[in-house]
Amino acid sequence: MVGGPSGVLTVFDAGRHRAQSAQAKAVYDEQVADYRGAVLTAYREVEDSLAALRQLQQESVSEAAAVAATGTALQQAQYRYKAGLVTYLEVATTESTALQAQLSNVSIQLRG
Repeated sequence: MVGGPSGVLTVFDAGRHRAQSAQAKAVYDEQVADYRGAVLTAYREVEDSLAALRQLQQESVSEAAAVAATGTALQQAQYRYKAGLVTYLEVATTESTALQAQLSNVSIQLRG
């Protein structure tokens, strides 16, 4: 007779093995889900950073154009002042605007 206590233990062991297998599969599924979440988070962060860089580049180009334009305006205001066409207040105001554009440009460069 082969049955007896060893046969009963085999039946109980089979249930334990199935439970351990199900637990291992659940742990694996959780780890896969965590990994997928981490990968999706990383992709989102990279995309956000690329979008921020594109925005910063656009701001930089725009501000560089503003620096050039205010520099030209300042030069013209100085010529008009030397010619006696305007008061120095126009030169000072234009100079203030040019300096503000330069400060904004530096601020953008520091963010990059």
